[in-house]
Amino acid sequence: MIRRLTDDELAVLAASMLAQTAFLLAEPAAHTSMHEDWACALVPFEAAVRGRLVVAAPVAVAAQVAADALLVPPADEEALLHAGNAVADLAGVIAGAVVPELFKTNGPFRIGLPSVVVCEPPLAPGERANRVTLVNEVGQPVRVELVLASDAFSA
Repeated sequence: MIRRLTDDELAVLAASMLAQTAFLLAEPAAHTSMHEDWACALVPFEAAVRGRLVVAAPVAVAAQVAADALLVPPADEEALLHAGNAVADLAGVIAGAVVPELFKTNGPFRIGLPSVVVCEPPLAPGERANRVTLVNEVGQPVRVELVLASDAFSA
């Protein structure tokens, strides 16, 4: 039904988009637990199946991305206020690369608007996820999760 992305392919697409849009150089790493304050964003999409792309990063990383965009120091209050929006922007850009890759041979698709969420939503019954953790050059993580209905894939 749709093209199945491997975790490695998801990691490469996400890392490429982070580098191109946020100048955030990242590479795949082991799973990282969310034990500190994280900023999280979700982008829904629709095609032959529905799904979502979720991006989460520690607030420090998100504030750095926001600071770079706002041209202010990372500790500036504006950077902290816009940290969630920075992650939402990254999620939108990553979804813009991942979703066309999934549905390129299966007709039209629609990517929704990114929104800031409190945390990564849990998987619902009948969903499956690809999750990758990328780390930047100083070891800070960025998590990317692609969620689709489990029956979305052809055998």
